[in-house]
Parts: sequence; structure tokens; C-alpha cells
Amino acid sequence: MHLRHVVAATDESAAGHHAALTAARLAQAAEARLTVLFVKPSRSTPTAAPAAGPAEFEASPAVRELSRALHEDLTREAPDLTPGYAVLWGVPGVEIPRFAEDHEADLLVLGRKPRTRAQRVFMGDTADAVARRSRVPCLFVLPGVRQIGTVLACLDGTERGMSVYHAARAVTAVIGARLRSVTVEPVWLDEPEELAGILPGARSLRLNRTLDRVRLAAGLEGGADGGDAAAAALAVRRGDVLTEILAESQASGADLLVTGYHRGGPPGMVEGGSVARKLLHAAPCGVLTVPL
Repeated sequence: MHLRHVVAATDESAAGHHAALTAARLAQAAEARLTVLFVKPSRSTPTAAPAAGPAEFEASPAVRELSRALHEDLTREAPDLTPGYAVLWGVPGVEIPRFAEDHEADLLVLGRKPRTRAQRVFMGDTADAVARRSRVPCLFVLPGVRQIGTVLACLDGTERGMSVYHAARAVTAVIGARLRSVTVEPVWLDEPEELAGILPGARSLRLNRTLDRVRLAAGLEGGADGGDAAAAALAVRRGDVLTEILAESQASGADLLVTGYHRGGPPGMVEGGSVARKLLHAAPCGVLTVPL
């Protein structure tokens, strides 16, 4: 994942404001361009104000209003950056990923808003809607969190799942964080607990060899990922996938989880969805979803 264009989806909330500031810092560090997007909910046919730079604020009242609310803070966070602004009308969960695809974004940045089970039932969830539809990785950030020191890549051992590791490495390189990885093995019926604890599964052994080849190809040795020797190790856990990933997140002090996210599927309840959908709401830190 090479960051050339970052899109920050914002709104009038503190979470949306923080997402725009986080995106600005990322874009400046990666020397990428930034577009700040605001989708105003509407039942009418969506129309768009084109992305505008600071010299074009007068082109649209909606864009002018958005730039006034954010431009000073963005300039303070990323003084070398010249952001663009765009305003859409429509359904946020539909228009945000559509804009990112149409404008060849490499990363979407959104704020995470804690919602109760009842709120997700009656109001739906924009985060899940965007992640299910997006063809680009989506970074969901928690309000108030500025520094990301440790990134935890959640790997399933498949070749397709390695895209999660590559995305995690790309983000880690931009922000200068430490990279760690975790995979969760199933618990087999009647397997002695002491044996399960000392014998890694064949999948984990293959995954370790794959990670070694990737690091070797990149010219990395030992702990060169993030400058930490522990980064080269793959944490192998056994049990319920969601429970064990959350436990590893806490044990490693992760500030960002990177997980694969299957596109499509019904909106429905998060509780009835995949592990990634549940993780998006249960994780105590930021989450980067990688479309699979």
C-alpha cells in the first residue's frame, strides 16, 4: 500500500474532527495529498461539490463552510500540507467509499464513534457500511489518540490474508511505529492443554516462514521492523479468535489493529457478522481494515 492520496471523512462531531487531523498528519508524513470529505445526510439524489484547494473556497458555500471549520487546525497539524475539500449529499455509508474509489484514494480515515447495541439496531452503523463497501483500506481512529506506537497485524495464515501484513508494514513505515503480528489457532477437541501450548499448528509454521521470506526480501533482519527485536516474532494464540486478538492487543499495548475485512454482505447486526466486524466495535484502539 503506497500512500499518494488520503481521504478523511469528517462530520460535525469530535470524532470526525479528530479523523481529519489524523489524516493530515499521515498525509504530510507520507508526502501524500489530502482531501477532507463531508457527507451531509439526504434522501435526495446525491450531488457533489468538487474537491477544492484553498484558492477555490468561494466556489461552493458548503465547501467554504467546511474549510472555515477545519483549515486553521489542519494548518497547525500539518503546515506543509495543502488540503482539498469536498462536500457530498447522500448516505454517508455509500457516498464515502464511492468518493474514495472515484478519486483513486489509497486510504480512508474515519473517526470511531462508540455505539450501543440498540443504536446499531435502530440507526445502523456508518463504520461497518463504509468498511463493507470500500475498495481501499479504512483507518478508524479513536478521538483524542494522537500517537501510534505499536501496530498489531491480525493474520489468518492465508495467502490473501498477507495483504493485511503488507498494509500494516506500509502504515508502520510512515508513522515510525513498531510492528507485531498475531494469529489464532483453533482448539482441537480432546487435545491436551499442555501439548497445545507447546506445539504450533502447521498453519502457524507456514505463516512464520512466509513472514521470514517477506522480511528477508525487504532487507530486514531480526527486529528491523520498527527497530524492535520482538517485532520479528509471530504471537500464536489458541481459542476464540475475537477473544484472543483482544487479549493480544492488550498484552502488546497495541495502538492500532490491522485486520482483513470481507467486502459485501448484509448490514444487519454486528453481533451476527464476522470477527472483523465485531473487532471494529470491540477493539480498545484504532482499527485499520484491509479489503479482502
